[in-house]
Amino acid sequence: MSLALVHPRSLVSLEPTEYYGLYVGLGFILLLAYPAFSLIRILCGRANDHLWFFRQLLLPVWLCGRRIILGYEAIMFCLFLAVNILSIVIGSANDTTELIRRLGQVAIINLVPTFLGAHMNHVANACGFHYERYARLHTWLAAVVIVEVVLHTVLAVKQTGYDGPSHHVTGILASSSIGAIAVFSVPVIRRRMFELFTYIHTLLVTAALVAIWLHLPPSSFQRGPRLYLLLSSFIFASTKVGRLLNVLYLSISFSAGGSVATVQEQGGGVEVRVRLARPLRFKAGQYIYLSLWRLSTLSIFESHPFQICWAYRDESDQQVIVLLAQPRRGFTSRLLGPAPRKYRALIEGPYGKSLSLGEYGTVLLLATGVGIAGQLPYVKELLELYQDCQAKTRRVALFWELDAEVHRYWVKDWMDELLALDKDYILDMQLYIPGRFLSRRASESTVKKLGTHGRITLTYAAMRADQLIASEIAQRKGRTLVSLCTHATTTRAVVEVVQSFGDQNIRTEILDFQP
Repeated sequence: MSLALVHPRSLVSLEPTEYYGLYVGLGFILLLAYPAFSLIRILCGRANDHLWFFRQLLLPVWLCGRRIILGYEAIMFCLFLAVNILSIVIGSANDTTELIRRLGQVAIINLVPTFLGAHMNHVANACGFHYERYARLHTWLAAVVIVEVVLHTVLAVKQTGYDGPSHHVTGILASSSIGAIAVFSVPVIRRRMFELFTYIHTLLVTAALVAIWLHLPPSSFQRGPRLYLLLSSFIFASTKVGRLLNVLYLSISFSAGGSVATVQEQGGGVEVRVRLARPLRFKAGQYIYLSLWRLSTLSIFESHPFQICWAYRDESDQQVIVLLAQPRRGFTSRLLGPAPRKYRALIEGPYGKSLSLGEYGTVLLLATGVGIAGQLPYVKELLELYQDCQAKTRRVALFWELDAEVHRYWVKDWMDELLALDKDYILDMQLYIPGRFLSRRASESTVKKLGTHGRITLTYAAMRADQLIASEIAQRKGRTLVSLCTHATTTRAVVEVVQSFGDQNIRTEILDFQP
């Protein structure tokens, strides 16, 4: 039921599922309002200050494996699940027909936020969602919908059999479409057919929408399940159209032509330089989705997220953004090649939350592997703010653990630029290489000084992030921020160390992408 269509006097006559619809709508409106109203941000900021420990609490390894899941995410999901269950069972536990109806109606209400999709979009980005948390939220919402649809279908078939009313056929079709979505979404299957997954998923969602519409009994469009289904369809379609317009605007220009990506191997990784058709306004920490024409047969249908590592203007004064990729399988493995290659590129974004580093006296940035792509833009931004007297920062330390020594050539030129920007020597860069050395003379625990005035320290050993952070915090200057773009083991170790200090002036931020 739409909030605008509810008269205050009628609230007392609403049933549990309609109350649930109101709560979902109110929560969605508050999320959209968060970036627009300073009062909400101030109140939330004060609440965050008081709940700083709670916000950084991680679920244990035995519960979430290698993934980094914050405790408040699990609590919010449990509350959501509890409200779902209460909305379904209150007053219907002993009435199978009512239980079936409630299951169907709550599932349709849950479709409204679910149909924003797992792919980041400007609505979810405006609400401040972290990339991985947003994908996880979509997965959890979809799982709840699937369970409710399965229970609705099983109970309905058990009650009336397959020879029930004619609208049960469309119900079975809707359930089958949603079941197929669940099967194709299993990680093993999704990874094997990633190029086609998005489009199979879209076709199945469309089929489910049509089947559910035909399955519903006739009712007014202004209330009930048909209203929720219309809202779901509108969100689904507008999200797709909005993303398409974003891609076309950034990727095609009548004056400059289209965006072009130059792909080449660099120090055991892949560097992608995209000359943009139109200027892209982005901040440190943001990312884009990239598609490449003719990389493979169906590559134009693939869209992969990449952190923006660097940006500059070429000789024709066009903006070029630089992306780093560590080849694994699928899309990134096909980027490997013997020589630089050019492709037509489609760009979507930018997305992601940018951190305000200038208000901290000490900024500690940690990266492992290709995670350096997420930290370099922050170093550059912070040094520029410092030169303009807009930052309180007095120490910037970058710690980077490389999988192989050759990987330091990914960013060698940019590190030299950062050293040139650092006029007052507030920047300290420490590189750790646990193995795969370039020189036979190099041995474990060897330490070298590189760069101007030896401001880059190269250590042939593993990075003991917890000990480094403990040492830095002990001698910190003012408020301290610890930014993490590291693998899960390092992230967990650092967060636990920061929590052990119990100091609200030390904050930890986990960037959108983790290597």
